[in-house]
Amino acid sequence: MIDLELASLIPLFPLSQSEDKSVIVKPSITVINETEFLILSWTGTSTIGVFINSDGDPVRGTLQWPAHPQAVCMYYGLGSMAPFHALISKQVLTTHT
Repeated sequence: MIDLELASLIPLFPLSQSEDKSVIVKPSITVINETEFLILSWTGTSTIGVFINSDGDPVRGTLQWPAHPQAVCMYYGLGSMAPFHALISKQVLTTHT
């Protein structure tokens, strides 16, 4: 994470935690609100989603998927109860509430 006001870098966690560097995963950050984000990290066997605030601190529980999602989106119409949808493949869509 980059603090533009202080021009400093705040390390969070790696995009991929896998030792197998041949597996390429694409970065995924979903904006929840002005101060909260969902960031994904590949573990080598699954993907975890960590909610962080604008200071880089974790703020909610984590989400987990059996594979690295191609895309993640949030349905904003329900406020804090909004579900998250993750496209795992062309045939698999998961929902976390």
